[in-house]
Amino acid sequence: MSLDLVQALAKLQEKTAHIMNRHSEGSVQAIKAINLLSSLSHEEIMQKAQSGKFTWMAAEIHTSLAGKYTKPAKPNNYKVMAVDGSQIDVSRHAPLMYHLINIGKVILTYGESSSAVLESKPEIAVSENELYIEDQDSTRSVPIEGAVLGIKRSLRELETLSETIATDADEIPTLALLDGTLIFWTITANSLPTSVTDYLINTYLIPSLDRIKEKSIKSLTSLASYISSPKSTDVVTTLRLAICPYSPINCDLHCGTLNAGTRPCDSVNRITDQDIFSIFLDTGQRSEIFFSTSQVIQKYYLGHEIGFFYLNTGKEIARIEIPIWVASDHALVDLTHSLILDQVDKGLGYPISLSEAHEQAVVTPQNRNAFNAIIETMLTNQDVSIGGSQKSSSKQVRWI
Repeated sequence: MSLDLVQALAKLQEKTAHIMNRHSEGSVQAIKAINLLSSLSHEEIMQKAQSGKFTWMAAEIHTSLAGKYTKPAKPNNYKVMAVDGSQIDVSRHAPLMYHLINIGKVILTYGESSSAVLESKPEIAVSENELYIEDQDSTRSVPIEGAVLGIKRSLRELETLSETIATDADEIPTLALLDGTLIFWTITANSLPTSVTDYLINTYLIPSLDRIKEKSIKSLTSLASYISSPKSTDVVTTLRLAICPYSPINCDLHCGTLNAGTRPCDSVNRITDQDIFSIFLDTGQRSEIFFSTSQVIQKYYLGHEIGFFYLNTGKEIARIEIPIWVASDHALVDLTHSLILDQVDKGLGYPISLSEAHEQAVVTPQNRNAFNAIIETMLTNQDVSIGGSQKSSSKQVRWI
């Protein structure tokens, strides 16, 4: 039996009052947080952070917390490159052990010589060395499937973008844009062997970032990622440090036995950065640039540390992530700011280049089933024994 929408709606209506109360409390907390933003010295906060012991991941601040910047003018001639990816994961129900990564790429040139390039490139892995990564420190092999395949796909997106930039002969201002985060948290979140993590970092991540950075030195080229409806709390966590009455800060010592909601810093515990900047920023404005203190960045991103700012696009508050070499160049920051707003306007609320890249990349369930059927036919014609499962076969027949 499928979802009973009538029953589900009735359950939701029962909880409407709770939802409204939570929204109201969040708005009050956000306003208090904005007042804090405007009154705090970033030097004092960073001093507290450096001397304290806390379990939160706070944003690193190089300038004022309360800075906000209006939309800069965009150049007359410019280019936006965007890449997105999709995948077919390894499945024991499929007729063949394989995975597929489909990379969608878009190059949009605006101005005197406007043009558009839209394409997709499928990459299929079937051999053992394509389906596994060898752990150099042991005899085990790590299968490239599930979360690991997701990591590889994201890294291939970045690599494709970097190769596209490196081979582009034009020297007009260019924005290279990705969907999602530039911080590859999942590389360290999946308990991968050290040698496998090092392989992914040194084969894909760092060379790709180096390639784009090198191009940015030669011509006005920026790299950014766009996070729609972010749920991050990096800036909120920084406010927690400011609120903390203890010096030095020591969460375990002073508040380790307290319940959530009773700690001194819990006055901001139900809001996100988005809640704050949706009130603080006017349409077209961006926040100050903050920097992530993620351990994965500190360990692997030397020379490519990731900063971020919040942007009021007029449709939403987006989180824009940029490498430190973009963040430290005012011209690149302005280019990023202006062109993302322009892309959002052209895309009716979401960057049009990313929307088009997604359309090029997407692999639907129908695509997957059709591809598996083609594989099955090909293997049958070649008298190759077909794998798969009876469960998969049964799903191809509608029965009562």
